[in-house]
Amino acid sequence: MVWRELRTVTSALTLHYNKALFILEPNQISQTVAGKRVEVCEFPDGRLEIRHAGHALPYRIFDKIRQVNQAAVVENKHLDAALSMARLLQDQLPERRRNTSQPSRRSQRSHLFPQPEPSGHL
Repeated sequence: MVWRELRTVTSALTLHYNKALFILEPNQISQTVAGKRVEVCEFPDGRLEIRHAGHALPYRIFDKIRQVNQAAVVENKHLDAALSMARLLQDQLPERRRNTSQPSRRSQRSHLFPQPEPSGHL
């Protein structure tokens, strides 16, 4: 069982899916899909693939909903003021959520785009 949706790739090799921007890694295959439709496949275990002509395309994610991690504010004393200001500005924005109109995926992780692990260095 796979949830499949078609998306159009821009000339900059990007596409949008579930309020996130996916950036295709430039390679021989992905260069040919600019302006074409690709298939976004979301698996029940939370994996996501972008496919075209039977090939899985490598990508990076830019999550537009990601919030300032409170741990980053506490751990990074040099950026404390800037991160605190960003947190205050984000708290003033209306709450945004991912689409929930798709079928339920009970075995999927609670968050499609997990928070990055905090780095141990400043």
